[in-house]
Amino acid sequence: MNIKRFTLGKLLNNTYIVSDRKTNECMVIDPTVDTLVYVNYIRENDLDLKYIVLTHNHHDHIGGVKIIKEHFADCDICIHKNDYKGLLDPKLNYSEDIKIKADVILKTNQYLTLGSLNFKVLNTKGHTKGSISLYEENKKVIFTGDALFIDDIGRWDLASGSKNDSIETMKNIFDKLEDDIKVYPGHENIGTMKDVRIQNEWFLKIINDEV
Repeated sequence: MNIKRFTLGKLLNNTYIVSDRKTNECMVIDPTVDTLVYVNYIRENDLDLKYIVLTHNHHDHIGGVKIIKEHFADCDICIHKNDYKGLLDPKLNYSEDIKIKADVILKTNQYLTLGSLNFKVLNTKGHTKGSISLYEENKKVIFTGDALFIDDIGRWDLASGSKNDSIETMKNIFDKLEDDIKVYPGHENIGTMKDVRIQNEWFLKIINDEV
């Protein structure tokens, strides 16, 4: 597996292009801005784009979808069923005019396959109702969007966000992951679950029932 990170946009979002080394199949996770950077990387590395996967529907994670789709019309735009409507509604995705129709509606616990790689779709709700993380168990990596950062968690005061959902996600999903799982969040640094358990005060408060 190869993972390329781009940190772009006013909010310094992380976009990931994940590819299978054997087949060159790839997916783009949360394309942030309207730029040819992603397109050029895919072409320069002779990759076969299968999916644009959106961890949730907020503007800073979807701004680059349209330009990628224009150049790779056969790829599928994927989002969880609970965030689908927000892609079509600027009021819900907090943009001026972004309206995107998804090709694939993801369901909790289904798998997305890239060659030999199998990513489980986890509904890590809290930041939004349809927030997802992509977990590749064999490679011990998880892409968490804005659900979990290394030293913080996603806010729950926006549309469809929920404190109770976030608490449930931290306890029932993220705290079940082993220390050596590598965490690729939607913002800030990459780390491990061990780093989260050492640095992330909000995560620790929730796990220790202090929230």
